[in-house]
Amino acid sequence: MEKPWETEYYHELQADKRQKLLDEAIAVEGMSPENELRKKLLEARYGKSLGRGRKVDYFIRGWMTLKMIAGNTRNRKRTARDIRSVMDDWKFELAGQYGEAGNRILYQEFCNMALVYIDLCKKDRTYGAVILGIGRISDDSLTMKIARDIYSTAYDIPDEAGIRDDLRLFTEAATAMVCEALPGVGDDFMEMVSQRK
Repeated sequence: MEKPWETEYYHELQADKRQKLLDEAIAVEGMSPENELRKKLLEARYGKSLGRGRKVDYFIRGWMTLKMIAGNTRNRKRTARDIRSVMDDWKFELAGQYGEAGNRILYQEFCNMALVYIDLCKKDRTYGAVILGIGRISDDSLTMKIARDIYSTAYDIPDEAGIRDDLRLFTEAATAMVCEALPGVGDDFMEMVSQRK
């Protein structure tokens, strides 16, 4: 059962606000193994600053690397290198050191990453643009486009690359966030998922 601060922490999209929530929780609860892992994941995810308060999100970088792999799985050496890069960005090895709690916390971090990705897609002008950026697709069409994009990244790419089991936590988190954060597409998304099996 998630504590109220954890729910807020995993639904917060801003790195600095997430840091503040975690620091406050550690001040109250102490440095539990779970909070220690959250702190390490937060530091790994937003470790480098781009200046003016902007930080690199290495989890989103891993997501974009996965998208680049799509359709380019013929070069096995490059694909393997790119997949190792994603696994490093997403700190699977670190989370594995914490056992089942580590898997749960990494899953929650993936849920947050999916929410950030959905938010980025919704706000990006070019993502929802049509006809050379002159017009914009409808909100319903945008929502379906995001859902199809996430489906491709969470299901098609891991299957093509032969890493479905390795990315199971990511796939499950992305699926949960599509159903939670994209109104009206959950049933269609789950229908696509059920047809794959």
